[in-house]
Amino acid sequence: MGDYTEFGIHKVGKLVKSMALAQCLRKLLKLVRSPLVSPRFPAPKPPTAQGFKGVIIQARGRSRPWALVLWVASLTGSCTAAHPQPPQGQPIFLWQVQPAPEPDNAPTFTLNPFAKPSVPDRQVYLLGSIHLLKAEDYPLPEPMEAAFATAETLVFEVDPAQLTSITAQMTLLAAAQPEAGETLRTITPAIYGLAQQRAKELGLPLILFNDLEPWFFAFTVVPLKLMTLGFEAQYGIDLHFFKAAQNTDKTIESLESLDDQLNLFDNLSLGDQEAFLRQTLGELDSLETDMETVVGAWKEGDGAALERFLLGSFEAYPQLHDRLLSQRNQQWLPQIEGYVGQDQDYLVIVGAAHLLGEEGLVQLLRDRGYGVTQVQVAPDLASRTQGLMGR
Repeated sequence: MGDYTEFGIHKVGKLVKSMALAQCLRKLLKLVRSPLVSPRFPAPKPPTAQGFKGVIIQARGRSRPWALVLWVASLTGSCTAAHPQPPQGQPIFLWQVQPAPEPDNAPTFTLNPFAKPSVPDRQVYLLGSIHLLKAEDYPLPEPMEAAFATAETLVFEVDPAQLTSITAQMTLLAAAQPEAGETLRTITPAIYGLAQQRAKELGLPLILFNDLEPWFFAFTVVPLKLMTLGFEAQYGIDLHFFKAAQNTDKTIESLESLDDQLNLFDNLSLGDQEAFLRQTLGELDSLETDMETVVGAWKEGDGAALERFLLGSFEAYPQLHDRLLSQRNQQWLPQIEGYVGQDQDYLVIVGAAHLLGEEGLVQLLRDRGYGVTQVQVAPDLASRTQGLMGR
C-alpha cells in the first residue's frame, strides 16, 4: 500500500482491501497504460492514463457513445508498412490560422519609407488528432511534419508530461471513487451481465471494478479492445509529436489540466453512466469497422465526412456535446487567439472533433475574423517544404 499512501490518495486505500488486490489492480493499470514515457523513465514504465484517449465515432446514423470514452479521456505491433502520401492537392487535417485582415478604410502610417519590410507574422497551425492509430498509418503527410519542425511551441489538450507519473494514475483512481450507491455493482442486472461477458472476453477480473464508478469500466474495455485490433496510443498523433519534441528546445503548453478532463466524466449522474456503459459495451463488436472509417476520412482530410461521423455521436447526448466540445472550445479560444501574431510558430494539437461543426474551433476563429485555411498537399515536395519552412 506504500505507493498509494505516499501520494496521499486516501480514497484508494478504501478501494484496495489487501496487498494481493493492490498488486492485481496495478497489473490491470499496466495493461491499459500509455507508452507516453520519455527516455528518462526506464522500463518497466509506470502505467498512465493516456492509453484511454481516442475519438468519437458515428456510423450509419447509429450512436457510437463508446467513442466518447476514447476521445475525451486523455487519462489514460505489427510490421510497419509505409502509408502512401496523400495525392497532390488533397486537403489534410491541418489548418493555418492568420490574423484578421485590416479594414480597407483603415488609416496607414509610414514613419520611415526607407525602412526594410517587417518580419511577417509567424504561423499558427491547428492539427486535428486521432489519439490511437496503427503503426502502418505512418509516415504522416509532409505538411504535418513540416509544421512540427518549424514550431517553437507545441500545444496539447493536456500536457503529456502530466500523464507519465504515478500521481496521474492515482488521480484517475481517485476520480473513479463513487458517490454513495454509484458503483458498477449497483447497475441493472442486464448491463452488469453484459459487463461480465465483455470482461471475460478481454481477460479482465471484473471484481476490480465493482466498487468503482461505471464509467471507469468503459474507460478500460474500449482501449483494451482497440489494442487487440492494433490501435494504440503510442501511434496516436499526440504522442508521435510529443516524443519527437523530446531532447529539443521546443516549448510544451496545454489548454487544460488532467483534472479538468477527469471531471468531465466524474460528474456524470449514475443514470447517464449506466446508459453510456450499456451502449459502449454493445458496440464493441463494430469497433474495428468504425475506427477504420474514422481513420480513412481523417487521412483524406474530409472534414464534412468526419463531422457527420464524429458529431453524430452526440445526437443522443446534447448535454455531453455541450460539456465535452462546445464549452471546452470556448474556453480554449482566447488562448489560441493569443498565439496569433506572436513572433514564433505554434502547432496546436487537439482531437479532430474539436475542429468540426459550427461550434468547432475552425468556425469560431472564422467568426472572429481570422483567416483559417485548410492545408493541402503541395504539388511537389520542394514547394511544400518552402511554404511551411521558408521564412
